[in-house]
Amino acid sequence: MAANDILFDSAVRHQVFIERLKTHEANEMLKFFNRGIANDIAADIVKSNPTLRAEKRFRSLKQKLTAEIRGAFGEITNRHASSSQEIAIMEAEFQAKILNKVARPIGLEFILPSRTQLKAIVNTEFVRGRFVKDWFKGIGDDLAATVVSEIQIGLVEGDSIAQIVRRIKGTRAAGFTDGILNKSRHELNTIVRTSVNNVSTQAKELTYEANEDAIKGVQYNATLDGRTTQICGNLDGQVFPIMEGPRPPQHFNCRSTTSPIIKPLNEIPGLENIGDLPASTRASFNGQVPATTTYPTFLNKQTTAFQNEALGPGKAKIFRKLVREGQSPEGALRKLTSTNNRPLTVEAIRKKEGL
Repeated sequence: MAANDILFDSAVRHQVFIERLKTHEANEMLKFFNRGIANDIAADIVKSNPTLRAEKRFRSLKQKLTAEIRGAFGEITNRHASSSQEIAIMEAEFQAKILNKVARPIGLEFILPSRTQLKAIVNTEFVRGRFVKDWFKGIGDDLAATVVSEIQIGLVEGDSIAQIVRRIKGTRAAGFTDGILNKSRHELNTIVRTSVNNVSTQAKELTYEANEDAIKGVQYNATLDGRTTQICGNLDGQVFPIMEGPRPPQHFNCRSTTSPIIKPLNEIPGLENIGDLPASTRASFNGQVPATTTYPTFLNKQTTAFQNEALGPGKAKIFRKLVREGQSPEGALRKLTSTNNRPLTVEAIRKKEGL
């Protein structure tokens, strides 16, 4: 298999783990939201027992809620920044490892960007036009204003404190998805997932830049299935110069990734003696851009162990059964998957990738 085909294959396989990492990161932030925001808001409203006639009491509650919500989102920002730095380091190490594995037969060694550069991604890179910390601040500010407004409306309409709390927090019967807090949960989940994709992409990009003598470009790889957006579908397979052109995430909840394209051997400085290499080795470093494939087709060609890892043993068994019975890989996977993946930590990915 050509070197660039191996790099493409590795990138798609690794992205399965990144999708599960997104789920873990989002779950951690949502747990904190539910414990540190949703429950506290309800408790504060009940304890304060505000009324329109007690203006001082209501004003005090308003100030307290606003400060608590903003403080909680500040903590969410710090927690996500810390985990994002670890993600950036892990991604660069993975990319360098795969590049070195592919280039070992030709004696080429790829290097890592500095940890300072990788950690700086968290505070210097935009996600869909804004810093992540500004996205979190915006969600918190909007939530504080909405909660205060909802309390005022409830008091004007003569609702009980219990009714106001239910509208804000939601009901247990509906899994608390029917309260106004659920909008903030959805936004938080979206930003965290999109941010993880951005950190992953930028960490890889810094690794490509650190090795630009041997890398001629960056291929955009969409996860092509029934949920792929048109913008990512159109970019799939295109190659752009390092640090130039579109990169994931191209939209919120983007699942696309990138892979490097190694230059032909005769274009890499320091490889003057390539004639001494076996012909098969020279042929594998031809600079050719890999042909992309749909993710279901890719998954169908993988080992049983990887299919179990990607889908879970139960769903993977059904996937293989459906394909054996004549279903297309796309049709079989469509019946089994959703936007959610089983959570996976950075430490678990390190172990799985041998970092």
